[in-house]
Amino acid sequence: MEKQQPVENKMGVEPIRSLVLKMSFPMMVSMLMQAMYNIVDSIFVSRISENALTAVSLVFPYQMLIVAVAVGTGVGVNSLVARRLGEKRQEDANRAAAHGEFLSLLSGVVFGLLFALFTPQLIAVFNPDAEIYDYACTYLYYVGVPCIFLIFQCMFEKILQATGDTFHAMLSQLTGAIFNIVFDPILIFGLLGFPKLGVAGAAIATVLGQLLGMLVGMYYLHKDNGLIQVKLRGFRPQRQFISEIPTDLFDAARIDGSGPLGVYWHVVLPNIRPAIGAMGIFSAMGTWNDYLNPLIMLNSKEWMTLPLGLVIFDTGRQQDLSATMAVAAIIIVPMIVILLIFQKYLIKGITMSGMK
Repeated sequence: MEKQQPVENKMGVEPIRSLVLKMSFPMMVSMLMQAMYNIVDSIFVSRISENALTAVSLVFPYQMLIVAVAVGTGVGVNSLVARRLGEKRQEDANRAAAHGEFLSLLSGVVFGLLFALFTPQLIAVFNPDAEIYDYACTYLYYVGVPCIFLIFQCMFEKILQATGDTFHAMLSQLTGAIFNIVFDPILIFGLLGFPKLGVAGAAIATVLGQLLGMLVGMYYLHKDNGLIQVKLRGFRPQRQFISEIPTDLFDAARIDGSGPLGVYWHVVLPNIRPAIGAMGIFSAMGTWNDYLNPLIMLNSKEWMTLPLGLVIFDTGRQQDLSATMAVAAIIIVPMIVILLIFQKYLIKGITMSGMK
């Protein structure tokens, strides 16, 4: 039988403007759906009690840690797979995708063990009330131990995006989010004959949505799509596939007597400093301007962020536009200062990413 030839990747042949328009919208929807999990849980859990909502808020930092590792690893594999496909190195792209799944497995096992063994201690750090403590432990245990589903879902999504298939990557996120929206109230309040599980029901609905999204992503990635073939049979982990900095820099540093810490400090860190600076600026701006998450999680005016305070100020001044604009101008000053100080890192970081 004649061997099937790989399908030409559309990212190598279609016009840039057309690609941006076709690929950006599904990716935007994917990011929105990923954020929907916590928002939907917060909305329905708030119907239980204020303490239940507070408990879910305490778990949020640990969920963000999982997402950070999953998305960070996925983006790295996404970049490597896309570059290998662009270089027509099909086998290397396949191996990179397989290594991504291997890293997802390792991350899922580590996080699962962490939350299985230390959930009470992780919640006790916040020193909550007894009821909040019980709610938070329940929620963290149910979403933390099986977090491997979320990690694999992110990895499958990023690998699909590397091939240019943003639609099916969006579909995996959309499927899981819709499941979560539908089954959250059902499992929390015991509707349609299901048991009333409360906070545990919110966590279970979230995990089942992540499992469903993972299965959808796995199906579209592992079926014969002509672009990527993930081969797990005979797989052996290889260190070189994650190394992008030229090896001669490491060799020169070792000849000069640098140990592992010296190589990191004098070789790795200078090479990635612009990227870290650019990501730091974007993260700072996003956190500073965030409105929805503080609105959901904060219930005291004393702890409200400046965007929320601006809304309260505007309401209290009865649509005094000049005063509102003055306060808004004051609020953006810190971001302007940060941008002026670190703009060279932002420009270098964007240049390193290959954006045009």
